[in-house]
Amino acid sequence: MTSGSFTVTIDAKPEVVWPWVADLSKHVDWSPKPYQIEWIEGEPNAVGSKFHSAGVIPGDKHHENEGQITENQPHTQFAFRSSDPQGEYSHTYTLAPNGDGTEVTHEVEFVKMRGIAAVLLPPVFALSGKPQGRRRMTSSSTRSKAPRNASAPQHARSSAPGRRTPKGASVTGIEIRRFEQADETRTFQHGSFELVTISGVMIGRASYGPGWVWSEHVGKPAGEELCQVEHVGLVVSGRTGVRMADGTEAELTPGDLFAIGPGHDSWVIGDQPYVSLHLLGASEYAKH
Repeated sequence: MTSGSFTVTIDAKPEVVWPWVADLSKHVDWSPKPYQIEWIEGEPNAVGSKFHSAGVIPGDKHHENEGQITENQPHTQFAFRSSDPQGEYSHTYTLAPNGDGTEVTHEVEFVKMRGIAAVLLPPVFALSGKPQGRRRMTSSSTRSKAPRNASAPQHARSSAPGRRTPKGASVTGIEIRRFEQADETRTFQHGSFELVTISGVMIGRASYGPGWVWSEHVGKPAGEELCQVEHVGLVVSGRTGVRMADGTEAELTPGDLFAIGPGHDSWVIGDQPYVSLHLLGASEYAKH
């Protein structure tokens, strides 16, 4: 079983932060994509109660799971378990006073992973999920100090149960895909980006020729100076340079695993083509 955690400090007392942690309907406000919560058994947010969630996850894919509340200690700890076709997860939120504020720790345990998700999800969470979660939770601090009407959360959707994923669904056979038969190919000068979805996971392959520069050949046509997509991936061949907005630079070479935050430029180094696989950020890259 793999786990990961992160902690943020919110400028509000635990009793003020608590409703935003221990009410799943308010978690909707933290999400970058809209989704809904439907309670299917028991009192909402009480230990033992069961829920169904449905919505959109990064990559604009419909996603559903079912879960159960496992702990609810007011102002201290809130936890639940959930499952989807990729696996089973445990989420625990722990609150601790810190001066006039509150430290909130979110721990995720990957209890049982299925198929390709067993390989991809734990490292992707470590490299990108934690910083994304930290930003979303930190952004909730303003809302926690001035809570809105809980009956009308920002991303709420009308309550329609929709299609449910069979509990325990998993890969039962063999699935093989090739980028030569990609689901989608995005082309631009000196390069292309191919997308393949396998076992519910979207993976991209970037292919750039000598002379390719992101800001010139991808960003400029879209009116953007820097790439704002987060990337987690692996260099297959060739070399590329990366420069962050603060001037930090790095060179990526074959075999390098990389995690790159938003706000960067990149370019091919030398006279050899560059190829890399993208495990995170593929859906949003070069969409224009």
